Amino acid sequence: MPETISPHTDTPLAETHRGPAIGERNGRHRLTAAMVREARALYSAEPEPTKARPTFAALARKYGVSRFVIRSAVLGLTWKGVDA
Repeated sequence: MPETISPHTDTPLAETHRGPAIGERNGRHRLTAAMVREARALYSAEPEPTKARPTFAALARKYGVSRFVIRSAVLGLTWKGVDA
C-alpha cells in the first residue's frame, strides 16, 4: 500500500491529516482565539493612573480558567499563532 493512502480508508493522507490539534482545533480547549486576543489586550494596555494592570488571577476568573492557563496564553507560551 502506498504511504500516501491512509491505512484505514482509501483516502489520501493529505485529506485526512489536518496537522496537530492546537488552539481551537484541540477538542479540550478552554479559550478561543478571540478570548486570548482580548486577554492580551487587557494585560498589555496602559492602566489608568488610579487602576493597576489586571492580575492573572483576575483574568483567569473572567475567562473561567486557571492562572497558569491564562498566564501561558497572555505571555505567548501557548496560543502562539494568535496575534495580539
